[in-house]
Amino acid sequence: MAMAYCALTLYEVLGLRYSGVTITYKRAASTALLAYSVGHNVGIAFLSGGAMCYRMYRKVGLSATQIALAILFGTATFTLGAAL
Repeated sequence: MAMAYCALTLYEVLGLRYSGVTITYKRAASTALLAYSVGHNVGIAFLSGGAMCYRMYRKVGLSATQIALAILFGTATFTLGAAL
């Protein structure tokens, strides 16, 4: 379980870098852990977890486009990993 959540934090960091954002690993990891855990427990992870990411990253000053790109990147990498 710990390795799975570690991988999810890396998806988040890679997604943020893909969208052109550089923030601390601590901020990205805490956002990812909260968003993914809530998203997977509530359901419709893309929307519920994405809403948490949006709320937390807006406080840091990221634009909606940057947040959307990071969320889409994370969702795509998770989906591809699960499919393999």
